[in-house]
Amino acid sequence: MTTNKVSPIITKDTLKTIFDNISENELFVCSLCACMCTNQNKHQLVSTKCGHLFGKNCIRKRLKETGQCPLCLKQLETRRDKQLRTMCLSSVVTIFPFEISQMRDERKQLRIRLNEINKRLERAKLKLNSNKKRLQIINKKILKKCKHMKNI
Repeated sequence: MTTNKVSPIITKDTLKTIFDNISENELFVCSLCACMCTNQNKHQLVSTKCGHLFGKNCIRKRLKETGQCPLCLKQLETRRDKQLRTMCLSSVVTIFPFEISQMRDERKQLRIRLNEINKRLERAKLKLNSNKKRLQIINKKILKKCKHMKNI
């Protein structure tokens, strides 16, 4: 991060704290200030015409400074009423790009682990089948000896 115009990186611990302390209707963190958006007041969740979501005051301030969407850099009109649309938090589910990357990495690790477990399972099945065959052979020998003992 070189300037404060770049969205802050939110750590896993910060995300855990956020998700541990919010209700399911509060699932959006402003990418400009990393604070939780709300359904009302100064940090109300709003959408720009280009579809990006921010806290209302954060994006208003940024639009005054640059006139651009901080994420896609699309030039936006400076009249607020034309730019920002109020969003309802209960209809928003957010996944940050670094979370997607983390999820892909975790999924890859889980696939590797699953393959290892499947290989171990196959080896265990082969060993089980081998042991079953050996047990059948031993049982046959025992039965033969029992029959042989009865005949004597």
